[in-house]
Amino acid sequence: MEKVIDMKKIIVMPDSFKNTMSSGTVCEIIKETLLEEDDNLNVQTYELADGGEGTGVILSKYLGLEMLELDSVNAFNKKITVKCGSNGEIAAFDVASVVGFDANEGEKLNPSIATTFGIGVIIKKLIELGHKKIYIGLGGSITNDLGLGMMNALGIKFYNNKEEIYPRGYNMGDITNINIDDLVQFDGEIICLSDVKSPLFGPTGAAMMFAKQKGATDEMIVELEEAAKKVVRVIENVIDERSNESGSGAAGGLGFAFKTFMNAEMKSGIDEIISISKVTDNIEEDDIIITGEGKFDDQSLQGKVISGIINIAEIKKARVLVVAGYSEIESIKGIEKIFSCTDRILDIKELKKTCVINLKQAVKKIYEYLEKIGI
Repeated sequence: MEKVIDMKKIIVMPDSFKNTMSSGTVCEIIKETLLEEDDNLNVQTYELADGGEGTGVILSKYLGLEMLELDSVNAFNKKITVKCGSNGEIAAFDVASVVGFDANEGEKLNPSIATTFGIGVIIKKLIELGHKKIYIGLGGSITNDLGLGMMNALGIKFYNNKEEIYPRGYNMGDITNINIDDLVQFDGEIICLSDVKSPLFGPTGAAMMFAKQKGATDEMIVELEEAAKKVVRVIENVIDERSNESGSGAAGGLGFAFKTFMNAEMKSGIDEIISISKVTDNIEEDDIIITGEGKFDDQSLQGKVISGIINIAEIKKARVLVVAGYSEIESIKGIEKIFSCTDRILDIKELKKTCVINLKQAVKKIYEYLEKIGI
């Protein structure tokens, strides 16, 4: 086909489209659709994530890690196999692969009973295998147990007076004392990747900001908040708690547990992956960057993939196009044009059925736009 568009590069760098397509799948569809329109185009793809679904796999690719399968349990104690990147010293996985929506498909969402125990199982195995640095993506959880289930798997015991408790969201407030004597010792680094800067409590905290999307009722949200406050008061009698720090509210309070008990370092997921992947080395002035995610809204600009791309483009003087499953934003500084796959929010069954064809149609509109403006 005769070349129509004359440009340096089209660089495709999307996030995953939640619950439907991985970042890699989105990259493939965008590239294939553009090349169907003009096979002379120079289209380059880079998978990205911000700490949510797919973070472990994507990070593993850039770090050159091989995939290791470990047995664990999901948020409702059903047996699952979790893929972790590993080279024997460095490991990477994301909590969504254990307590995320896909890992718990078919379960009725309920953060009051969902547990992070399975995450602790994975971390313990990685430590026993000799890893010295563990990257953990913190996004996409369906839990709100403050990571206490995880810490239980790592050796901490929780009690209501003398009776041992296996912590969940609903019984956190019953905990009267804890014992950390048998906590698994780890002298390496845990690096948590997240797009959330929330503290544990308050209107932007774990329960009040995020629990509703995990299936919590308004009444349950209040109960989870109050139970969390009670157990934190117990924890502070044993160890310096870090509930007020940025990121402690991430993943239903997993950020709190990682900071308080594991001395983990919190980093911006998108910034860390951009740095490790070195994708910026290949971006030049006036290149077209196509990025996107499932739903483009105000949260997309708060440390997620699209916000990271906007920052890169500003420095590199590149041009940004966004393609989203659905967009609540019509225009915004730093983005040349926004393309939406649908004009309404679809239910998950319809979304899974139509996501590929809708994305292809949106990409064809992108090509038409580029052709029209004569880049």
